[in-house]
Amino acid sequence: MAIMLGGGADNQAGGVAIRGSGERRRYPRSMRRSCARPGCGEPATVTLSYDYGGATVWLESLAPEGHPMTHDLCERHAARTNPPRGWNLVDRRALGGPLLFEAPLAS
Repeated sequence: MAIMLGGGADNQAGGVAIRGSGERRRYPRSMRRSCARPGCGEPATVTLSYDYGGATVWLESLAPEGHPMTHDLCERHAARTNPPRGWNLVDRRALGGPLLFEAPLAS
């Protein structure tokens, strides 16, 4: 038997699974993570993180859980992201996730 939070067919069809309880429950749609840009209510699909010391901004596929040092963005706002002057923007979504190592170039 599935326990649903918030009730309604909409939650069964589109809720987000809750981990840890052993029971199958789902978050209602209203509890999904949304874009961090003020006034935007679109669902988040990208996580933005940054390194001040390295002057680098990263865009990655949405992290499994939110973190206070990252920002969740929708596709539209991720596509319009411009780093500060002198900073690098690294879009890791095109790479399929974090790059763990670099393969040597063939000679």
